[in-house]
Amino acid sequence: MLEQENNLLITYDDDIIYPSDSIEQLMKYHKKYPECVICNRGFEILFDKNGNVIDEKKWKIITNEGINKPSIKIMPSTGGGCLYPPNAVSEKVFDWELIKANALTADDLWMKAMGLLKGTKVVKTSKYSKTLSLVENSQNEHLGYINIIQGQNNVVVKNLLNLFPSLFDEVKKK
Repeated sequence: MLEQENNLLITYDDDIIYPSDSIEQLMKYHKKYPECVICNRGFEILFDKNGNVIDEKKWKIITNEGINKPSIKIMPSTGGGCLYPPNAVSEKVFDWELIKANALTADDLWMKAMGLLKGTKVVKTSKYSKTLSLVENSQNEHLGYINIIQGQNNVVVKNLLNLFPSLFDEVKKK
């Protein structure tokens, strides 16, 4: 549990140079939607005709979902900057054993799962995310390659569904 559980939590990747108004945008939308997770970049989670989560690489990034209307269907990308209000995620969020066993390389998916367990909706600050620049010489090893190119995010989604079988039930209904 967080020592200061009534504080906001803002997450960013440490290898990206962000626009100067990034935190300002998160705070602006937080004031309008104080119970929601706010993200500068997020993906619409998609399902196949049988209700199964499709390959994460095919989730929509350019979508009206979550724009000026809270949505359970948006997976926030911590790489673009995210704001989590108090009580937005499950108390399991810092369960290191669960993280190591199920989602060690995929903090975005872990945080989304923790928000889904609480029923927390998400709002995107923009339909289009800004192009982000990488910090020079920071990409010798990066999770994007492991998670996206090598497909580890799909393994993590399966792990999370094994751990929490009804995780995406509310998302499918919307």
